[in-house]
Amino acid sequence: MQGGLELLKNTDLSQSLNKINIPFLRMYGKRDTLVPIEIVPQVSKLAPSSEEIIFEHSGHTPFISEKALFTSKLLDFLKDRPTCGR
Repeated sequence: MQGGLELLKNTDLSQSLNKINIPFLRMYGKRDTLVPIEIVPQVSKLAPSSEEIIFEHSGHTPFISEKALFTSKLLDFLKDRPTCGR
């Protein structure tokens, strides 16, 4: 796990975000210490066609701490894009 964290710490692929040409959803936990919420506006500029959701009561794992809301938001995103993943 330490090696993975080092890779994340030392690798910046943010400039590649504008090359993604399919809809994607960015999901953040407001209390995340690994991916600080302060980066959201910067990523929004780099990926203007993406959408974001911020989970108010979560850290890095909103799929655990806000499981029902996370699932609902993800399904809503996918439902609005019937060709997503095909």
